[in-house]
Amino acid sequence: MPTDRDDRAQAAPQAGEQARPPETAEDAALASQVHAEIARACGDAFPQGVTMRVADRRVELEGEVEDAQTVQRIEMAASATPGLLGVQNRLRARRPAPPEPAPQVEDARLGVPIERPAGQVNHKV
Repeated sequence: MPTDRDDRAQAAPQAGEQARPPETAEDAALASQVHAEIARACGDAFPQGVTMRVADRRVELEGEVEDAQTVQRIEMAASATPGLLGVQNRLRARRPAPPEPAPQVEDARLGVPIERPAGQVNHKV
């Protein structure tokens, strides 16, 4: 005898994705749209190692991808899906993001970087 749970629409798992059944037909449709958006952002293939779950019009992303730029690209693609209320991004990068370069302060009169003296400099005003 089928139950309500058996009657609910379920998104088919794609390569590299461990699918969890969505709770409603609306969530199933959103899951399909989010899946397509992520695949489009990643060269028409859903990334290996990423798990996606849609419940209550919110998507949860888990897994491990190559780098921080891929994590951001996947999150942005998922959040661009119309009708979605939120994205919980639990993706991890195998390689950390490169460090940000230190900002250079320029002398406004000359337009060149200011040379800072080594060590601590205290100024009392």
